[in-house]
Parts: sequence; structure tokens; C-alpha cells
Amino acid sequence: MTLWSRLDLGSRLLLATGVCLLGIGLLNQYFSIARTTEEYRGDIDVAMNETLEALEQSLAEQVVVGAYAAIQQIMNVRVGRAFVDEMTWSDKRGGTLAAHHPVSPRHAPEWFRALVQLAPPLQSREISVGGTPYGTMTVRFSAANWDDRLWHGFARQSMMQLFELAVLFWVFFLASRGSLRQLRNVAAQTRRFVSGDYGVRATVSPGTPPDIRALLATLNHAADALEAMLLSLSEQRGATDNAAIVSETDLEFKITYVNDKFCEVSGYSRAELLGQDHRMLNCGCHPPSFFQDLGRTLAEAEVWHGEICDRRKDGSLFWTDTTITPILNETGKPVKY
Repeated sequence: MTLWSRLDLGSRLLLATGVCLLGIGLLNQYFSIARTTEEYRGDIDVAMNETLEALEQSLAEQVVVGAYAAIQQIMNVRVGRAFVDEMTWSDKRGGTLAAHHPVSPRHAPEWFRALVQLAPPLQSREISVGGTPYGTMTVRFSAANWDDRLWHGFARQSMMQLFELAVLFWVFFLASRGSLRQLRNVAAQTRRFVSGDYGVRATVSPGTPPDIRALLATLNHAADALEAMLLSLSEQRGATDNAAIVSETDLEFKITYVNDKFCEVSGYSRAELLGQDHRMLNCGCHPPSFFQDLGRTLAEAEVWHGEICDRRKDGSLFWTDTTITPILNETGKPVKY
């Protein structure tokens, strides 16, 4: 049995509402982050192009004269400023200069940076002066500032949305609590109804939703109809008990019910008859074929009618005009007589 199958209706509604609200919040966050990320990517591209052009102009004069110390100084100054993390200069003769900036602390967690993927790839530009190439400048840019700004916005918006979702969930809980209480009352009254308390009636409060009100009205109508039917059956049985002797037996002809007139006519008490075989009343006046025909008729789920002579407790005989009716189950097989 799954957890869902063990939850009542109220718990299912609240759980489904919570999941839906949470899903809506996550979708809002996803689209908000996606929109902001695209805006930041545009800002990064603009800032990156401006920085590359400025670096290219700064290095162009120095690479012509081969002023490596000046090139290194320019690189050292530029690294760490704006969002440059690393620079490399490679000239045509195989010389290489590099400058690195220590990684600054980041507020955005690694999983978030991997999700938004703002960090741009390595950028390389060949520096030429007067059509003569002198080398290649390679720059690694950092998106740490944009990552942190995006993370702070995400965290702030998440807290606001969690608060809004909690308020919506609480409002739904308060709005549905009355209806769920009515459903629980319906379930309790139905159990009492099934257990035989046919006088139970469901109460309908003014704030009950129309569909639950219709359900309660149907339940009350069914209770009224069943109570009336049971009263009619009781009256009919009372009339029958006053006019005829009545008994019920199982398939083995063990007596399970007798009315007062049966006890009066047979001379046995109800305690003496219940659980006994109906053959205890056999007077021996009928041939075996008589009861064989009776048994064959009942076995075919047909009603048997005839006259039977039985013996009272005091030994005297009495005749009855008898009808034996099989009570059938849903498959048409007898379950009692």
C-alpha cells in the first residue's frame, strides 16, 4: 500500500495544493532567473568587448618596441580590475608573459554558478600594428560579480515567494477546513448508518458547499426511504407472524429463525428449535420419495409448495400448507430457505 493510498481526502487535498503551489513558485523562479541571466550575459559581452579594446590599445605601443616590462606592468594593473582574472601575452618569438589575480570569495554556491553558467570562455585577440602581427593576447574574464548579484536576487525572491506560498496554503487550509469537516461528518454518519443506526440524519450548516449539501440531502433521503421500508417490512412480518408459522434454515436445514406462532403450534420453545435440524419435527408419515422431490426442487432454486405432516413436542401430529422459498445470492445459488 502506497503512502498516497493511506492519506485521507483532507491530507490529499493539502498535499496536492502544497505541491502545486511549490511547482508554481519554482517555475516563477526558473523563468525569472532565465530572464535575468540573459540580461547579465548581454552586460558581460558589452563589458568584455570594451575591456578587450582597451587592453589592445594599451599593449599596441609596447609590443612594437618589445617593452616586456611595460607589457607586464600593464597586465599586472589590469588583472584584478573590472572582471579580468587572468591575462597571457605570447609574442611571435615564443616569449610568454602572464598575470593572475587570486580568486576572490564568492557568495553564490557552486551549484548555482553551474546552473546559470555566466562565466565567459577564454577570449583571444591577435595584436597587429600597421598590418604586422606581434603576438596574441589571451584573457580570462570572471563573472563573479554577476553570479553574486544573481544569487542575492534569487535568495531574496525565494524568501518572498516562500512567504507568499505559505500564506496561500494557510488561506486554502482555512477555506477548506469547514468542507473537510463536513465530509468527515458524512463518513461518520455513513458508518453509523451501515452499522444499523437508521435513525441517524446528517445536519447541513448554512456555509456547506452546494455539492456536499446535495450529498448530505441524498444521504438523509436514503435514510428516510430505508427507515420507511424497514418499518413496512416489520409491519408485513408482524402481519405474517400473526397469520402463519415461519421458520428459516440454512442449506443443511438447521433452524436459524422461528416466529412465536411456530413455537406455539409445535410446542417447542425458541431455544429448543434454534440450531436443530428441521427433521426433528418429522412424523415419519411421508415416504422418502416425498422429501427427495422436495430437495430436488430446492436444489434447482425453485419454490416448493405442498402439505407436510409434522409432530409436536407432545407427540401429536399437525398438518401445514407449506411453501419453502430459496433465498438466492447474486449468482443465483441458494444461501438459505
